[in-house]
Amino acid sequence: MKKLVFLSILTCILIAAISVSVVKAAGFVYVAPTGSDTNDCLTSANACATIQAAINKAAAGDTVDVAAGTYPENVNITKSLNLTGAAGATVAAPGGTAITISADGVSISGMTITNSSGKTGIYVADHSNLTISNNTVTNVGSADASTSGTNLGVAVISSAAAVDSITITNNHISQIVGGPGKSADAIAVGWSGGSMNITNLLIQGNTISNVTSDTSAWPTGHGAYGIIINHAGPGATGQTVAPQIKDNNISNLEGLWAHGIGLEGNTPNAVVSGNIIDHLVDHKSTQTPPVPDAAGIQVEDNPSASTVTISGNSFTNVLLGVRNATTYSVNAAGNYWGD
Repeated sequence: MKKLVFLSILTCILIAAISVSVVKAAGFVYVAPTGSDTNDCLTSANACATIQAAINKAAAGDTVDVAAGTYPENVNITKSLNLTGAAGATVAAPGGTAITISADGVSISGMTITNSSGKTGIYVADHSNLTISNNTVTNVGSADASTSGTNLGVAVISSAAAVDSITITNNHISQIVGGPGKSADAIAVGWSGGSMNITNLLIQGNTISNVTSDTSAWPTGHGAYGIIINHAGPGATGQTVAPQIKDNNISNLEGLWAHGIGLEGNTPNAVVSGNIIDHLVDHKSTQTPPVPDAAGIQVEDNPSASTVTISGNSFTNVLLGVRNATTYSVNAAGNYWGD
């Protein structure tokens, strides 16, 4: 009997040991310009040379630690991990999209992202639990010669799946340029045909400036946007439920039309507060007849407009503080209108 008890205890210990041995604690994978992709990349002295190689070698939950330097690559994040950059860590994409997020549970922080020949800085479609914070996204689209689409600083799309828990905070986004026939968006959430919901969206504390698009007459000229939500437009069933757009500083937008913040889809119970919006220039107002379209906040194609709260925002050097292009009332009390 004692032998049986001893064997049972020993068996339990062995099972426990085996269970513990297969659990890997989250670790670090390192990237540096002086590294090599043939390294194991598990120490800074044996770093990878490219961010993509480090991502490929990382396990879910790891942190990819990027040293200062310029990395001329297109990055695809294919697993749940943290991508963090030291000051001066720069993804200088040669075109296309600089960083694509292809997994849930990703965070990006501390990176500088440029893509003058391409269309997009950071792009994610149909993934959740994402944090994009304390990055600099700049010089996107200025040399893009394509004739369609929109040039984007940060884009979050719900197309084939619902999207939940998206945090975009404390980023610096500037010099987003849309060429002929294209708009330029610093932060875009959508898209207009969406049938799924976007929930728990927070866009806060970002600094957005110098977003420009072609100012020619339509259809060559297009819009310049600071932040736009245009998920689930007319005829679509999806919603962006209770998005929080707070404390962003948006300035120097210029296009055929210019919108600081656009609620241009179904956004029930949206809160837009504490934002500073300054110096928006449109070129519709110089047409004949003039149609002013430089709006601090634009509400359009939004059947939930009456549930939106717009308060505590500052509008200076804009033609229109809040433009309501719906047939519903919008609560826009308690804002500063520049006088």
